[in-house]
Order: sequence, then structure tokens, then C-alpha cells
Amino acid sequence: KEDNNYDTNHLSTGQSEEDIRFKRKRAQTMEELEEQTKSVFIRVYIPGPINESSVVLSIERQEANTHSLRDLFTLLNRKRKSHKFNSQYFDFYYRNKTKQFGAISNGTKLSDLVEKELIILPKILSSQSNDFNEEEAFQFELVKLANQVKQFKAYKIDRYRSSKRKAFLLEIDRYRFVKTSLETSTIGFSTKNKNHNKTPIPIQDIISVITPDDKKSSSKNKQFTISYSTPNKVNKTKTYEMNNTHERDEIVSKLNFLCIIRKLQG
Repeated sequence: KEDNNYDTNHLSTGQSEEDIRFKRKRAQTMEELEEQTKSVFIRVYIPGPINESSVVLSIERQEANTHSLRDLFTLLNRKRKSHKFNSQYFDFYYRNKTKQFGAISNGTKLSDLVEKELIILPKILSSQSNDFNEEEAFQFELVKLANQVKQFKAYKIDRYRSSKRKAFLLEIDRYRFVKTSLETSTIGFSTKNKNHNKTPIPIQDIISVITPDDKKSSSKNKQFTISYSTPNKVNKTKTYEMNNTHERDEIVSKLNFLCIIRKLQG
């Protein structure tokens, strides 16, 4: 069974009473199934930039004592043929205790798992390490979203005068969203280049990244709005216009997924 209707927003806002009741009911159902069968059921959640999906994997009770977490990759790939996972680029975590336990060792016996609700997350890949092949790694879409460093040229839209635009270079890595002004300003008789004026925003300080509701305007179709908290705990909101809708969707998906990863992994 596969569920595709889990909104990732609950990862940052906490679970409602309805979510908790549903979770208890689902846990009771899985426990009842285990009692009625000779199988062990493990639910694996797969986060995405928009929605979170989940897959229930069934393992024979005897095999749970001999099979390790590494064997779940094969079972998961059979269920999710559209996405492939392996132990080189992904780790399993306890869904409700990601920070407490961290990544679970792939050698852990399935029967020794603390809980049977897991979440699979892409690993942090170091550009200075020779342990991975970037071309191979980035064939996995979630690994690419989480690790690839991207640069985009964009225009910041003035919130009071939409016709006023300033050129910026937007850079994203796993930990930061950096905006660099590409404008020059004249002070007295001298011209000052603002290229050195980089403003890094830690991913964990991003509150939301959304696209406008107005789809009729061709210019707004290329815009996105980012809200974040400054080191002084002041909330700010900026709107940027990309060159096209493809770049807009790419940067929004990447930032949203990184926000999820940071909230889960810390």
C-alpha cells in the first residue's frame, strides 16, 4: 500500500490532535495485522519538496531476525519503481526520533528497530570527498536536490513598486541561501560595486518559500516569495522574479526540500 497525501508542512508545524489520533489508529491496525499474520510491517516515509509519500513493507517474522536494515533498500525499490534508493546515498531514520537517534546503522536487525515507522533521507555528500561519484549520485533526484550547489540570476521585486527591480545572484547550497546584489550605486562622485555584499541566510532560518496565487500574470508566473528570520529575530519577506517558470519551480523545490531536511536532521 502506498500513500501520497501526507503534506510535509506538518514536519515543521507539529502534529495536530487529528494527526495523532490517525497515527494511533494506523499503529493499532498494523499491530493487529502482525498478530493475524506471520509478518512484520514497516512503514517508510519518503519526503519530497511538495508532498510526503509512504510505503508499507512486509517482512516474514523469521526474516526480521536475520535481515538487516540494508535489505529494506531492495524491498523499497520493488515498491517504488519510479524512485531508486541505495545505502551509498541514503540513510534511514526513525521518523519521530530523527534527531535523537540520527541515521540508523544499516547493519541493524529489523527485529531490533526501536520503532517501525522510518523515514529515508539523502546523505550529506562532501565535495572534498572522493567517496562518491557526483554524476552517479545526482541521478537520484532527492540526492541532487539536497546536495547540488546551484546559482540563479534573478530580480528582486520592490514590494511597494513592482516595476522597480534589482539584479541579484542567488546561490543555494545544503546549508545556506545567499543573495548577492549585482547592482552598482553612485555615492558622491564615486561608483560603488555591491557585488561583495553577500547576505547568507541559513536554511533553518527560512520560514516559507511560496509561489504567487495569481497565475494570470506572465511576470508573476516567474516569481517566488521567501520569508525568513534574521539573526535579530526579525521576520523578512522578499519576492524575486526568475528568467522563466522552470527556474522558478527549480529554486522553490530545492529550497523547500532543504528546509525539510534541515528540520529533520538538524
